[in-house]
Amino acid sequence: MLIAGGIGIVPLLSVIDGSPDLPTKVFYNAHTKESLIYEEKFYYWNSRDNFQSHCQVGRFKDEEIFPCLKTFPVSRF
Repeated sequence: MLIAGGIGIVPLLSVIDGSPDLPTKVFYNAHTKESLIYEEKFYYWNSRDNFQSHCQVGRFKDEEIFPCLKTFPVSRF
């Protein structure tokens, strides 16, 4: 699971691109719709069976993220 805000998504792009077989869930938010960058990459990645993204304007609430921590598989590098 990856959590990013605004431009903080940039360092995570290479992790997502470089690990196509790793089950991945991304929570990505920004202050404005225009600040949500790389929309085309998320569209492409969402076509993968093991990838899911949640992109939104405004912060995520704890109750939106915490349940995923319990159900998402743990991987260690």
